[in-house]
Amino acid sequence: TGIPYEWATYGSWILYMVLGYIAGRRSPSTALKSAALAGVTIGLGDATLGWATSWVLGPGRVAGGVSAMQWSFVAVIVTLFAIGFGALGGSFARMQNSRKR
Repeated sequence: TGIPYEWATYGSWILYMVLGYIAGRRSPSTALKSAALAGVTIGLGDATLGWATSWVLGPGRVAGGVSAMQWSFVAVIVTLFAIGFGALGGSFARMQNSRKR
């Protein structure tokens, strides 16, 4: 597409927040917990299937390959970011849920 691949990071963060928000809205009594769990799920998916897909397509391919330790480190970091941004989305949902009461 000609767009720097690193910019997709911002799209991922937005996606994590949106999914956290949706999870939080669907579980008003446990909005943050549900949003963080959604973050874990989407983060692990992004770090595994997402990276594998981008590797096949080309932009995610790392010159020289990636060791299991490097991949594990990246998977943990991506998942932590997903939990954080998911919880942020869940906090917005919790605020809206509390306004409705």
